[in-house]
Amino acid sequence: MNTILVPLDFSEPSENALEFAVGIANDLKANILLLHTEQMPIASYELEPVAFTIQNNIELNTNLLLDRANKIKEIYPSIGSINYSVEMGDLKSNITEYIRKKNIDLIVMGITGKTSTLSKVFFGSNAITISRSAKVPVIIVPNKCRYSGIKNIAYACDYREHAEGGNDLIEIKNISKIFKALLNVIHIIPEGHLLTDKEVETDTYIESQLDNIKHRSFIFPRKNIVAEILDFIQVQKVDLIVLEQAKHSFFHEIFYPSVTKELAFNSPIPVMTIYKHE
Repeated sequence: MNTILVPLDFSEPSENALEFAVGIANDLKANILLLHTEQMPIASYELEPVAFTIQNNIELNTNLLLDRANKIKEIYPSIGSINYSVEMGDLKSNITEYIRKKNIDLIVMGITGKTSTLSKVFFGSNAITISRSAKVPVIIVPNKCRYSGIKNIAYACDYREHAEGGNDLIEIKNISKIFKALLNVIHIIPEGHLLTDKEVETDTYIESQLDNIKHRSFIFPRKNIVAEILDFIQVQKVDLIVLEQAKHSFFHEIFYPSVTKELAFNSPIPVMTIYKHE
């Protein structure tokens, strides 16, 4: 893992996510890229002229990023390089472009966890939006969560008919190796469901692929899965939850909030999403 992208808007959640990312980068001797997105202001003839220009704002935020970079280097002199940039436009578009051009390996973002239920359902957060589309792993860091190493990972997955065709096992193996962490594989099945021959075959395949990784396997019923996982991470002292990106229809998102969203807003530990190649 060479380069970690940290979107920074100078809010408390993003500053907290930066501290978490710095902890990872320091352990792995990785580089950090700080990105602030400046949105184009909407002009209105009813408003008084603003006291500063867009260029002034870009210069101000560039200096703030420089200050963050200098402080990080001062505290962690052995960390990799720390670069920073202020871009105009849309955050999601900017991140997509940076993934394509800057060889980003990981994105670390903050989330407040205090948003109202209505706001969660209809708007979510930038972190949730990015985690569903980014083609690299994304770590969503809850506010107040501090980095103390990643030694115990929980990976929640469903039995799929074509597990052999996915890249998720390769991805989770790499993540476990990078952090030298214990991997807890949580298989999610419908309540009262008996495994089919195909699912047993899939289970055998997963075990063979993880043969050289220190891991344990668990089976959870799909009912109240978020509550089950939250209880599991507390009892097992898990440091990071890993999920595949979940893509649903617009109406599904409104009426049936995804496991990723519910965990991201309620988990006391970070949630990582990994990209699933079709």
